[in-house]
Amino acid sequence: MQNSQTWTLDRTNPALSQQLISQLSYQIENTIYLQHPIFVRYSDQAHIAWADFGNLTNQQLVLVDEVNIISQHQDPTNNWTLLTDELHYDADNGIIQGPGQITFQRTTLQQTGRGYVYNLNLEHLTIKHEASTYYESTQTP
Repeated sequence: MQNSQTWTLDRTNPALSQQLISQLSYQIENTIYLQHPIFVRYSDQAHIAWADFGNLTNQQLVLVDEVNIISQHQDPTNNWTLLTDELHYDADNGIIQGPGQITFQRTTLQQTGRGYVYNLNLEHLTIKHEASTYYESTQTP
């Protein structure tokens, strides 16, 4: 068991920096189990995710229990947050997805539902079930 560990995912793409940090980790066969993992992905915007637990198997990351992910852009109106119970990260395709409840928030938009796929490269969200959207319009005087 280790107190802290850092992994770099996808070293072949120099334009994309990805780091996974965990306070406590242990390994059983090909799976590394993580406590309070933090995942950072940076290209032209920053994505930061954290959760209570996670695991890493063959460079496939899964975060579980109170998963939070934020996206920070140069234009703050494009920033967003995503809250869910489970997140699977496909590093090869830049996709996060999960089967559980999701809350997605942007400056004037909130979407909720169950089951989701988010393409980080295209900034595109698909909610599979029970989708609900609330849009707050901004009126100028």
